[in-house]
Amino acid sequence: MNDDRNSFDRLVAGLSPDERGLLLKKLKANIEPEKESLEFEVPEDSSSIVDLKKELKNEPLLLRVWIYIRGLFSPSGIEGAYSDYRIGCVLKKINNAYPNVIDARYLTLENTFYDHLVKLQEAALFFNDGIKVYDRDEGGFCILLTELVMPDFAERMENEVSPYSLSSSAEATPELRTSLLRKMEQILADMGAAEKEKLQDCFSSLEWLKQFAALPFAHFMSLFRNVPGRGMCCSLKAAQNEIERFARVLCNAKKIVPEVLEALYMFASEDKMNEGEKVDIEGGLAEFLRKSMQHTTLIKYVIRSVPFRSLGVVALDSALWVPEYKEASDNWLLLCKNQWRKVFDEEWTRWIRERKIKKTKENVAALFGMSDYPAVPNRPWEKLPFPADFKRGFSLGFLSAFFSVMYPDLRPVLEKVAVNGKFILPENRIEFTDTYNEMNQLADLLAAFNEKLCPTGFYGQEFASVSDVQNIPEREKVKNLTRSIESEINLFVATFSTCCRSFKQLFDGMLVDIRSIKYDGLSNLASLTDANDMPLRPKLAEVSDKLNAAFILLTEVESLELELA
Repeated sequence: MNDDRNSFDRLVAGLSPDERGLLLKKLKANIEPEKESLEFEVPEDSSSIVDLKKELKNEPLLLRVWIYIRGLFSPSGIEGAYSDYRIGCVLKKINNAYPNVIDARYLTLENTFYDHLVKLQEAALFFNDGIKVYDRDEGGFCILLTELVMPDFAERMENEVSPYSLSSSAEATPELRTSLLRKMEQILADMGAAEKEKLQDCFSSLEWLKQFAALPFAHFMSLFRNVPGRGMCCSLKAAQNEIERFARVLCNAKKIVPEVLEALYMFASEDKMNEGEKVDIEGGLAEFLRKSMQHTTLIKYVIRSVPFRSLGVVALDSALWVPEYKEASDNWLLLCKNQWRKVFDEEWTRWIRERKIKKTKENVAALFGMSDYPAVPNRPWEKLPFPADFKRGFSLGFLSAFFSVMYPDLRPVLEKVAVNGKFILPENRIEFTDTYNEMNQLADLLAAFNEKLCPTGFYGQEFASVSDVQNIPEREKVKNLTRSIESEINLFVATFSTCCRSFKQLFDGMLVDIRSIKYDGLSNLASLTDANDMPLRPKLAEVSDKLNAAFILLTEVESLELELA
């Protein structure tokens, strides 16, 4: 529906809708065969127990007697003695089944374990770019993921809820907004159980990847020391916190949903595009998936090769210890609902703003009898090898059109009043003459300013001399030139607005029956005629209306420029 949702659309903005659809199908075809490769199988741990008393009852009689005797001399009692026995069994099993991972004599993690950490860190760093972007914009990621997993759902939102799907004649009323929100709620309510389950899998996958990428690899590896003849080693007790944290994640590995990888790639690619890099979407995703498979295979291998749960039992000195994992909550559904609502609110605001901008442009074009919004003939900033941050183009185009198209028809009437009008209040005559002269001077200043913009003018030549995009001094030069132009335009707009306000008060004194203390009429208004010997009053009213309309529209144009800045 908007920029939050269409990361895919932004990445392929140069393609036609058919080409975009074909590319999306290709991307899905690329990831479909890899689904099984992204599933983890965490091996069962036969040493896992939940009740020491129950387990002890199942042990051979001689062992139970021995445990009982040891318990009599143990401060932790029989259960403590049995727990120590089970921990010892786990340690022996690790030592026998997983050579070079642990040294039971020294209770240390060995070089093989360190090598596994190095490989796991490489995998975490690979996924971390996308995870960081996700953390910055969870809502936008949720929208993109919804689009990838449920394209029909996203299409309904686009076609039934987006205000851009409405006809151009639709009025932006509170009732219309409410009806669109009701449609959104209905589409969300229509989400089926299978779709919810698929999204739940996606967010579980994403949460697991996030926790995996956040594991303290560097700190864990810093605990290892190079021991001659043994390589990198680390005391189990020194690393018990790290072992516990790693086990909680790696003993509860989740299936990585392909659409999650696709979304991570798109988010990371969008960051690169924002920095000016070119992105090969199809080829880039294929490479990203290939590397994802490699890293996932490696993670699987480490999970099979290192008994993290058993290591935790020994390091934490607890036979009952189980690596608990915090599952992704159901808040993802609420997140999706809130984000779609946010998308709608932003899109509704933008739709209203764009309609307002379009209406303002149409009104300006109609005021001057043009088919499109007026622009000055010379715009040297548009010929630069890089975009210039120029903000007052609409105001400049408006004023240029006013003085070239409308003012020539208004000027004779204003001149007639200035020369032949008999003002009841002398100060009104002074103000009218000053305002009329100031308006004429502004017309001359604008004409001279437009000359400065032509290829042979000052600004035209200065802009034409800029060629090096990477040259910082030249960029500063362009910045200073645009600010100088904007300063002149600001002065033109301020002068025009002051003149229009003054004329309105003067014309109200002449034409409105209710007089004010400060403004009064013309004593000879009834006898004044235009060039065709027709009464001047209707022409004067027309001039007043046109000046007032121009002033109001210029105010809207300034607001338009602020909207687009």
